[in-house]
Amino acid sequence: MESMASSLRKQLLMIEQTKAKAVEILMAKSLMPHEVANTNTQTKVQAIRRHFRVWREMMQTNSARSQLSIERATQKLDMIQQKMQALNEEDRLSLDSIAEALWLSDGDRIGVGGYIGFVDVVRSLSAVSCAFRSMAKNPAMHPIVEFETAPSIAVAQRWISSLSRTTTMKIHGPPAMPKLILLEATTTSLQSMTLTSPLLTDRQERQAETALNQLPQPDEPIIFEHLHAVKVDSTWQRIPHFRRYRFPLLRELTCRSENALQQWVPAAMGGLHSIHMLFDRGRGGHTFPKSLERIGNVMRHTPTAGTLRSLTGHVIFHGEQHFWAILQSRLTTIEMEMPHDNDRTPIAHTSFIQRLHGFRSQCLEPDAVEVYHAEVRRVDNGRPDEFRCEELAVGLPLVGSPVQLAGTHSTVQKLANMAAKVSLSPFKMPNDVTMAYELNTAVFSCAETLTVKVLPTSYFPYTHLPNQLVSRIPAMLPAVRTFDIDQGTMNSDRTYEGGLHSFVKELPSLDRLAVKMTMAVDSDESDEDQIVPIAVLPKAIRHLAPQQGRRITVATEVEIERVSNAWGVMHDPPSLPVRWGVYEGAGVGDMDMGVGDDVREVIDNRVRAIEIKVSYNQTEEHARQLYTELLQTSRQMFDQFASLQCISYVHKPKQRWGPVRALRQAATQANINLVGEKNGTIKFTPVRVLE
Repeated sequence: MESMASSLRKQLLMIEQTKAKAVEILMAKSLMPHEVANTNTQTKVQAIRRHFRVWREMMQTNSARSQLSIERATQKLDMIQQKMQALNEEDRLSLDSIAEALWLSDGDRIGVGGYIGFVDVVRSLSAVSCAFRSMAKNPAMHPIVEFETAPSIAVAQRWISSLSRTTTMKIHGPPAMPKLILLEATTTSLQSMTLTSPLLTDRQERQAETALNQLPQPDEPIIFEHLHAVKVDSTWQRIPHFRRYRFPLLRELTCRSENALQQWVPAAMGGLHSIHMLFDRGRGGHTFPKSLERIGNVMRHTPTAGTLRSLTGHVIFHGEQHFWAILQSRLTTIEMEMPHDNDRTPIAHTSFIQRLHGFRSQCLEPDAVEVYHAEVRRVDNGRPDEFRCEELAVGLPLVGSPVQLAGTHSTVQKLANMAAKVSLSPFKMPNDVTMAYELNTAVFSCAETLTVKVLPTSYFPYTHLPNQLVSRIPAMLPAVRTFDIDQGTMNSDRTYEGGLHSFVKELPSLDRLAVKMTMAVDSDESDEDQIVPIAVLPKAIRHLAPQQGRRITVATEVEIERVSNAWGVMHDPPSLPVRWGVYEGAGVGDMDMGVGDDVREVIDNRVRAIEIKVSYNQTEEHARQLYTELLQTSRQMFDQFASLQCISYVHKPKQRWGPVRALRQAATQANINLVGEKNGTIKFTPVRVLE
């Protein structure tokens, strides 16, 4: 009886304690608000009320005399009290509290799908979900936003408050109202904006234009208070007009078209400091540079005319003085394309140099960064946005008026320093100004390629290059490594007279001499004795200095000229056998081919390797004969000239009968190593070089 009385007293005490706690919690519950603005807090209040209903049901259905029922009711009250105390606390995610089963994986289970801890896993996922929801609602968690697919307008409006602290936004695809809602939610914080869309077809452009015209216009201008950098492309270029955007702090603009400039430059209320024109990716593989004149027209009567400091990208210079009058500031960075004029660059004309000097004097700071290049070409690799800037070339001799060069020494030297190529006309022009002081002191320190195209006019008056050029070859062209000579059909000994031979002889850094020539073949196929003579080495090598200069590679390219029939239709020449010789300009069949001691000395001392390219559509029989005779000629040359290391040959069109396989045995017998490459090139190398 005593033990029963003790148990009843303990149970009575537990009931009294539970009753007191219930009264305390009920009083606290009565003070809770019925409506809460915060969605997260409202969810917690609803959970507390739900637990109260469960507790009340427990007390009504279970006997209070049961000790187990009283213990469960007390536990429920403790849980309700904890939830009420944590009502105003922020949810926090602790990775340490996540159940181990959420992370573990083995052969029998993968993460949540495991056999253990399912309840703990669900509870942990609930905590993670709440944490991510809280993070998504926190504006500080979205400094950078990038998206492509437009959400619905309802979803976009729910995100407005979450983007109030976004500083960088990138939007891909054409404009749409949900995208604009998200963009305009960042007006007080956005600092950098990128708006791009893929290259559209004509139909897609019309659809995008129609959709843009249907967008509503706001009653008041929309001001992006802190935006300083914008990159805009395609259909986004007209957005400032339709949405009345204003940018008081915009300083950097990157765009692709003049239409974009017309919309964004006036909207930059404080004036732009930098404009970069992207390479135009127009259809058809063409590029469309933007002229200074049109850029100047856009800047007229805008703050940008007085604040612009950098102009880069796909901008072309035509010598427009209109731009000088509009620009009120001086540029610290300039990048421009220099236009071309048929086979000669306009940099060969003094009038162009005079206009460029005027631009540099009027529009650039003394220490401005200048980048000039030739035309821009698209890289043919399937990617629409990859372009290549051709290297800047300067034409010599300069032509025009010496008066126009007066005072332009700094500009002439700037072009000379930046030129990667020099284009040489092999004859004296009637109005050349080579004697001018501005050119006499110019040094092409970075030009590694010298090109010359021999024209038929080299037979007529003005056959001699100016002495001012010929006398300064080592000092004027110290870095030229490649000399490309296009002889065309001019294979006469007079080709190298008049000063051209001096360039072959005196270039101090010459490493490669390439000669291209065109040969005509008689269309009379009835002549069975007709052959095509091709020399391994061109006439130009006789002008190399035998005792000075490094060993070089000599490249010969021979193109068999197409012929026309009686109706003027061009077609391939007849297939004729080819006979090889060592040196151009003598009979065929003799090993010496008129090679004198002077030419032998040049080959021994200066020629390191030989490259040959022949463009001739032959029959397989004649092509096999060509390769066989070339192998024999190569063996003879390797025997005669110990310094010769390699002879490379490529035939166009590419031979499909496998020349390397067919010549392998004969090459082994001739002590020549034969290597074929994927592009069709075959390399003949003497065995002695490999030992």
